[in-house]
Amino acid sequence: MMATEKTWLVIPYDELSLAKEAAKKLSQGENALGFDKDLKLWFAKPGADLSALQRWLPDPMPQAPTKLDPREEFAQVLTEAGFELDGPPEMDGQLHRVNTLEDKPGQKTGAYTGYLDGTPAGWYQNHRLHSDPIKWKATPSWVDKPAQHHLRALAAQKNRPERRSRHTNISTMPGGFVNLWRYCLTPIPHILTCRKKGSLKQKGSNRTNRADWSFPCAMPKATSEPYSGLTKPALNH
Repeated sequence: MMATEKTWLVIPYDELSLAKEAAKKLSQGENALGFDKDLKLWFAKPGADLSALQRWLPDPMPQAPTKLDPREEFAQVLTEAGFELDGPPEMDGQLHRVNTLEDKPGQKTGAYTGYLDGTPAGWYQNHRLHSDPIKWKATPSWVDKPAQHHLRALAAQKNRPERRSRHTNISTMPGGFVNLWRYCLTPIPHILTCRKKGSLKQKGSNRTNRADWSFPCAMPKATSEPYSGLTKPALNH
C-alpha cells in the first residue's frame, strides 16, 4: 500500500533507525520519511510503502485516558490513613463512621464523606491522627507520553482533509455568487463608495427619492460596462 499523501507516524526514538530501514527510499532516491519540527512527528512521504511502516501508524486505542475508579482510589487513601473498610466506601454525600486500626471494640474514630457528582471528591479524618478533616479529590484522567504522540498524529492526519474542505471551491458556487466573488476580488483602486442623502437620481443607480443609498461612484476618468449582471468599472488609461 503506497502513501498518496503525507501520512503521519508515531516512531519512538529507539526505533527510528529501524523505521528508516523499513521505509527505504522513494523511487527518485530521496528518503521516504520526513520530520515535522513544529509537530515533532515523523511522516511518510507520498509514494512511501505504508505496508512496511504498519507498526508505526497512529493507533486510536492508546489515546484512551487512564482513569482510576474514584471508589477504588478513595478506598486506597482511607486504608493508608488507617481506616478498616468492609468494602468500597460509600460515595453518597453522607457522613460515615468506621473503625480504624487502633480502635477498641465498639469504637469508630474514623469518619469520611464521599461525593460522585461532578469531580469525585470528599474528606476523611482519623481522629487518632488528624486534628482536622483531610480533603480528597479524585485524580483527573491522564494520558501517558506515547499515547500523546498517537493523539497528535491522529489529529494531524484528520485535519488535512478538513483544511482542504475549508478552501473555497469557486466552481461549486451558484452563478450569481461566482460573479460577485470575482467582482470582489477584482482590484478597483479608483472606485469609491459614496453615500448621498436626498432625492437626486445618481448615475449607475435606479433608486430615487430614497435616503442614504450606497453605490459605486467612478472617478472622473472611469466609465462603466456591464459585467454578468453587476457593474464592473473599466478604467480609461
